[in-house]
Amino acid sequence: MTTFYPASWSRLLVVLSGASSLLCGIVAYRERFALLSGHWRHVDFWLAFLPLVLLVGCALFMVRGYSVDSETLWVHRLLWKTRLPLKGLESAAFEPGLLRRSLRTFGNGGFFSFTGWYYQRAVGSYRAYATDSHRTVLLRIQGKGVVLTPNDPEALVQQVRRGISKR
Repeated sequence: MTTFYPASWSRLLVVLSGASSLLCGIVAYRERFALLSGHWRHVDFWLAFLPLVLLVGCALFMVRGYSVDSETLWVHRLLWKTRLPLKGLESAAFEPGLLRRSLRTFGNGGFFSFTGWYYQRAVGSYRAYATDSHRTVLLRIQGKGVVLTPNDPEALVQQVRRGISKR
């Protein structure tokens, strides 16, 4: 049986995504006039289209939610799902605020999601598929950390733990 857990968006993510989208739109709109006037350089071309490519690219990688079946956790993106096998799962715990005390080493820090590789002293390096820094769930899979932020973290942890005990 597969259960879907929607990803909750924090107020911070809404503000960051809105501000970033607005900024990209303003830059693209402003540079459009340079292209239409015929007095444009190659820089103007890229300044007009790069913000729109960034906006669409980040939107495609947003996290919409998670689903769990007996052997796999799925991270639902805008148009596809990312598969995380649960084989080798060592632990699952609700750790509120874990993302707030972390350093992003590579990834997206608030343009529709908090995704990528992060580091936190107590946890070490981990992969984040997050949208809310207050509802963080930490999974340990074969010694590697994965952070998720479902709307109901306790329910996801309980379902994942049931999967561990069945093995």
